[in-house]
Amino acid sequence: TLGVARKYSGLSDHMVCLVTKGNLSPLLLLIAFVITSITISNFMSNTSAANLVIPIVASLSVFSPLVGSMAVAIACSFAMSLPISTPPNAIAFATEQITTRDMAKYGTIISLIGLTLLLILIVIVSNYL
Repeated sequence: TLGVARKYSGLSDHMVCLVTKGNLSPLLLLIAFVITSITISNFMSNTSAANLVIPIVASLSVFSPLVGSMAVAIACSFAMSLPISTPPNAIAFATEQITTRDMAKYGTIISLIGLTLLLILIVIVSNYL
């Protein structure tokens, strides 16, 4: 709902205008959004993070809205460092057999591996667009 409201109110377009593209290539801009998405998704709900970033990425005209939206959605799904990121993390943490330190350590490793694979995939796909 938040993403739809931002789109129809024009807030997403306004936020896109605030993004300075400068000399960044479309690929580097997408990579920046992917890294930002996975970072904020570790500190809030994956779904909420995706709803915040996807409308902005889809509004940017420098690359395909479909590719950008999919990349951000997948990046948000890789956030596994804290219990708040996703309900399965919260359920696992609630068993009290996993500490926040363990979750942060191993979740960050998994997030970095997923991010690396996603960035490689983005580079490969961008060559065909």
